[in-house]
Amino acid sequence: MAEAREWRTRLGGTLCQLWPYAAARLVGLRMRLPRMEACVSHARAIAAALSGVPGVRVVPDPPQTPMMHVLLGTSAATVTAGILRRAIC
Repeated sequence: MAEAREWRTRLGGTLCQLWPYAAARLVGLRMRLPRMEACVSHARAIAAALSGVPGVRVVPDPPQTPMMHVLLGTSAATVTAGILRRAIC
């Protein structure tokens, strides 16, 4: 219960005070839920395209949701140098 009280405080109070957040989430859910299958398909297409790139790994493979992690088998310095190269062009 102590943990629940702590999180209730972090989130702004009681459920009555959280109703605007819940209402916004319901609207978002109604808008996004019908598009979810297309979003998952798009994420899987991106993952498939990235699977052919050496040093790149997608987790999970294939994505089960529209979210995935792209792991680069390189150093942070190399990634930063590549970003700067692209930004300057």
